[in-house]
Amino acid sequence: MNKILILFPSWEERSFLGLAKIVRSRQINVIYVIEKLDSLNKQETENSLKRIKEFSRSNNIIINTINLDNELFSTFETIGKSIESIEPNDKITIDITTMSRNIIWSLLFFLKQHFSKVDIVYNSPFDYSNEWISREPSKPRLLFKHSGIINLELKNCLVIVTGFDADRTKQLARYYDPQKIILLIQDGNKFNNSLRNKSDIHKQMCEELGYTNIDILNIDAYSSDLGYSIIEDVISKNIQDYNIILASLGPKLSAISIYKAYICHPEIALSYVPCNEYNINYCTGIGSTYEYSFDLECLVD
Repeated sequence: MNKILILFPSWEERSFLGLAKIVRSRQINVIYVIEKLDSLNKQETENSLKRIKEFSRSNNIIINTINLDNELFSTFETIGKSIESIEPNDKITIDITTMSRNIIWSLLFFLKQHFSKVDIVYNSPFDYSNEWISREPSKPRLLFKHSGIINLELKNCLVIVTGFDADRTKQLARYYDPQKIILLIQDGNKFNNSLRNKSDIHKQMCEELGYTNIDILNIDAYSSDLGYSIIEDVISKNIQDYNIILASLGPKLSAISIYKAYICHPEIALSYVPCNEYNINYCTGIGSTYEYSFDLECLVD
């Protein structure tokens, strides 16, 4: 049995620091490194990749590289083919720390076909930049094979787990033109969240586009269920009246609770919003580590 780590490195300090921590605590002997051929902050990311590969070789860890381009179907297909060699008795850990949401969801889709459970690890930064973090959001995208089942007799409801970049909230609302918007705002003041992720800011972004049917709820992606109970409650209360589009812009762990909801409700659609620019000083250091055993089956309490 191999102990496999799948990761998507970036230029951030926590990318390498988290890898070293996971390898030692979980006795990893095989690493799948996902690389984008045209990554953001390219030179800094390549330096991080070099450091990761040197560390892996010095610790006698087998490295498998998954090269992705920017074409949506190709990315999805390549991820699926690249993990075909993983054996059913292998132990899988996914480091989602700096992994794009579409890659997280694509991995879970393919791993679900052969595994009932995987481990998720997320390393938060020590702190985020006080300046801008991301900007110039691209057109929202639906994940391939996760675009939902549209009932033409129903209206559309857009559910957004919000983050620090309110422009991405506005981009989603503008693109999908929903009849109802539900904003799930991260609870608490972790990383100055109560100021940088204020519900009023996101609501204003939607109101500027003319939307008035807006509900606001709190969610805690750092709780024991990663906020899943809130997402499940929102879906169950709206699924009979709306086609639901679910988007994760907030804490990375919310991407996991969202996919858990999708497993139980494959009729909903999963959307994400790439950004064209990330601050090179996005964050500093490494903070708390969150570990989660994720069931790839719908387990109803």
